[in-house]
Amino acid sequence: MHTLVVWGMIVMSACSPRQTVGSRDAYHSESVITLTKGPCLGTCPVFTLQVFRDGQVMFRPRFYTAVADTSYSCWDMKALIPAFRAAPWDTLQESYAEPVADIPSTTLTYNGKTVRWNIRAPQVLYDLEQMLIQRCRQEGWLTSPPGDDKSGIIPGEYILQLRDPSEWENLQKRHKALALRLIRQLNPEGSLLLVHLDTTRMPAKEALARLRADSEVVAISPNHKVELRD
Repeated sequence: MHTLVVWGMIVMSACSPRQTVGSRDAYHSESVITLTKGPCLGTCPVFTLQVFRDGQVMFRPRFYTAVADTSYSCWDMKALIPAFRAAPWDTLQESYAEPVADIPSTTLTYNGKTVRWNIRAPQVLYDLEQMLIQRCRQEGWLTSPPGDDKSGIIPGEYILQLRDPSEWENLQKRHKALALRLIRQLNPEGSLLLVHLDTTRMPAKEALARLRADSEVVAISPNHKVELRD
C-alpha cells in the first residue's frame, strides 16, 4: 500500500521541464531510483543516475560519458512507474556479483532496495537498467554504442565456440539481454557458430566478458572480413 502511495505522489507532483535539481545533498534522500555503473579496464561509461520523486533527474558523470558535468532533466514517469513497481523486489538478492575482473558492476536501487551485479542477474534487472540507459542516451548524456570500428571487423558478428553444441539454446536463454542470434553453423559438430550480438544493449566489451565467463563458452571473438588476393 505504501508503494502505491509513493508512486501516486510521483504522478501528481510531476516536475515541470523548466525545473532542475538545485542541490545533490538536498535531494539525495528523496531519490527513488538510482543507477550506478562502475568502471572496467576499458572505456565503459562510469556514472550515477538519480531519479527523484517528482520526476526530476540528476546525471553525475565520472568517466567515458558524453557530458563532463552534472546534468539535470525532468522525465515523464508514466513508463517507469509500472515497470519498477512490477519487478519482484522482495525476492531479488542484494548481490549477484561474482569475483571476475574487468567487468563493470551495476547497482540499481528502488525505494530503498539495492541490488548489485556484474556477469549475471535476473532478466528484469537488465530490462530496468536498459530503460534508464535509453533515456540517458535520449538526453545526450551517453552515446549509443557504435559498431566495431577496428579495421576488418564486421560489426555485431562474432565466432562462438561452445563446449557442448546442445547448450546453444540454453546459452541464449541465460543471456537473453544480449539478444544472441545464430547466423550459421561453421562446423559439422555445431560447436563453432557465427552469431550476432546486439551491442546496442550494452558495451561490446561488457557483453563479451559475460559470455566468456559462461562455463559453456570455450571462446568468442569478432568476425573479420577476409580479402582474397590473386
